[in-house]
Amino acid sequence: MIENNFSEKKNKKTITELKEEIKQQKQKAIREANKKIKALEKREKEQRLKPYFKLVEKYIDNISDKDLEIMIKYVESKFKK
Repeated sequence: MIENNFSEKKNKKTITELKEEIKQQKQKAIREANKKIKALEKREKEQRLKPYFKLVEKYIDNISDKDLEIMIKYVESKFKK
């Protein structure tokens, strides 16, 4: 019976410990959500950049270095966040 009371006390957590555990779980969930958001933003940017990549691939032989640099600057300024 004494052992049973001891194990019950051992299993009980204080309110402070529970609050800290909840806080850690929330922080973990926020970090995971931020990772997913960044991955989605990256995919979205890649999708928006595809037409530019296709354009460059199509006309690679006809694009001068100067024009290519202008295009790169345009794309960087438009899609930089």
